[in-house]
Amino acid sequence: MKNRTWIIIFALLITLCICLYAFSSGMFLKGSTAVIYQDGRLVEKINLDTLTDSRKIVLTGDAGENVIIAEKGSIKMLSAQCADQVCVNHGELKKGGTPIVCLPNKIVIRLEEDASEYDGKTG
Repeated sequence: MKNRTWIIIFALLITLCICLYAFSSGMFLKGSTAVIYQDGRLVEKINLDTLTDSRKIVLTGDAGENVIIAEKGSIKMLSAQCADQVCVNHGELKKGGTPIVCLPNKIVIRLEEDASEYDGKTG
């Protein structure tokens, strides 16, 4: 009887850990909107789930030009004229990913959950 109890407790803990990981990684986000900020101002808001063709956005800053490509389900910094290329090397931003940041041109690209995902209790 004791072994059976420990097996059940262990299985519940593993299930709980898997569920927490799935929710924290954004695996269950239904809709995603990419928001692009430059120097703290909202430049563009793109719903990545409804895109049919790729979309090219060109932003110019102190360090030159940045080219952003938005496609269905993802967005990425295609090229940048800054020296470090951290934003380009970040790769695609997908659900649950960390924001793309270009410090020299003060650009931030991040994903938001759609407002329709919230109910009356969560706001």
